[in-house]
Amino acid sequence: MKPSKRTSAPGAQPAATRLTYAEAIDRGAVLLGAGKLAEAEQICRTILQAKPDDFNAVLLLGIVRSHRNQLDAALACFEQALSSQPASYDALFNRALTLQRLQRQEEALQSYERVLAIKPDCIESLNNRGNALQQLGRPIEAIASYDRALALAPQYADALNNRGNTLKKLRRYGEALECFDRVLAAQPAHPQLLNHRAVVLHAVRRYGDALADYDRAVSINPAYVEALSNRGVTLHALQRYAEALKSYDDALAIEPSYADAVWNKSLLLLALGEHDRHHAQREHHVRRCRRRDAWAGRPGSLPPPAPTPRRRCPTRSGPSAPAGR
Repeated sequence: MKPSKRTSAPGAQPAATRLTYAEAIDRGAVLLGAGKLAEAEQICRTILQAKPDDFNAVLLLGIVRSHRNQLDAALACFEQALSSQPASYDALFNRALTLQRLQRQEEALQSYERVLAIKPDCIESLNNRGNALQQLGRPIEAIASYDRALALAPQYADALNNRGNTLKKLRRYGEALECFDRVLAAQPAHPQLLNHRAVVLHAVRRYGDALADYDRAVSINPAYVEALSNRGVTLHALQRYAEALKSYDDALAIEPSYADAVWNKSLLLLALGEHDRHHAQREHHVRRCRRRDAWAGRPGSLPPPAPTPRRRCPTRSGPSAPAGR
């Protein structure tokens, strides 16, 4: 998105110059909060024309650029702000968050450590630090970071959800369910949380309870593709094959190339002996994977269609595990 251009009558002063410095910074923050990013950026630029290294204007400009997904430019602003105020909590936190969005997890982790050295009780930093550790393949340390956040705020939904997902990946399903139960007690109509809990319920073979959560998630958000696909997996496990096929078809009607639904529908068709439809569905999946490799510029072998291994006996083929991201 390009900044909107504002014109003034000959000899008129820009709006920001009619404000005091403090009023201009406050106005920029209000515009940012209202989502008027181009106007907020214009105020920052007006201030920076007169004071190129002004800390508040540089920091605000970085946040505006972050909201516009101009992550490299945002990071440059936060670095510039820190060059004048190295111990700024706001600049360090926003720098860490931007590094995380750029998938530079190790640097983000170091930046969160600097934030926590200044403000040890920042639950957002503890939660985000846990996410960085999770991405770095350090799940036990990630759980410890979520625990620190929850010790300060026991009902902090983001930390409970992230802790639950981490425990799920470690197959510590009972503890994961406890996390999702706690957060859903406070947010019972949250479709993503219902989906996450249903994945764990499916993993412990509580298929009826999992299906109830998927049904609630889809009733709240009928276009929730991941829940529709996962619902099909659970219906397959319950041997309710016609309903499973319909759930996969509902997901694919919304997102025709959704890989989990394509693959699991293919497996179900094979198990039902509908070999022609199975092969057509599988070819669709292979073509999608090839297109994905071409888009990513990574020619070569196709990625596996599902995280769980395929079984050799067609009559025993089962769906891949429900996706819970």
